[in-house]
Amino acid sequence: MGDRSEKPVSKVKAGDLVWNPITGKAMAVRFASFGPEVIPMYELGFGTTAIVVTEGHPMLVNNNAKEGQSFEMAEMFAPASVSSLNRSEVPHGYSVKRADQLKVGDRVLGEDGKYYSLTVARTLPVKEGQNVFNFKLETDSTNPDDHMVVADGIVTGDLWLQEQIGKSKKAVK
Repeated sequence: MGDRSEKPVSKVKAGDLVWNPITGKAMAVRFASFGPEVIPMYELGFGTTAIVVTEGHPMLVNNNAKEGQSFEMAEMFAPASVSSLNRSEVPHGYSVKRADQLKVGDRVLGEDGKYYSLTVARTLPVKEGQNVFNFKLETDSTNPDDHMVVADGIVTGDLWLQEQIGKSKKAVK
């Protein structure tokens, strides 16, 4: 949350403040939704940290970063920023990838600001009654940096960013 406390995602609602670890600011939630999901989910994790998300969920990845390297140090040596989500690189040198594109060994950003290699990247069987939670942050910015949050210890994107990478995938086909 914006005050650095924790709250179950099922309890997050419009107007709540959540923490954006990339900008270092609390961001208001514009829209929150909850509903059934009938497709397989993806489990991504390292150590005792794991997240379960949909196939198209946006994940922050930087495979140029060293294991345990801090976000700030990794980004100091990042390639020049680009402004298009049609390319894999976005500001700060990280990539935004769909959850179904990740594999063991890809480096994701943990809530402590360090990169970790995924030790788990797998498709889960569909569970009866499984649900998903989504929200968009209160910003009109098109910079992916402004659409990042922490979920279960891993930095990830909001629903707006998920919609953008979904458009990119359709355009690539």
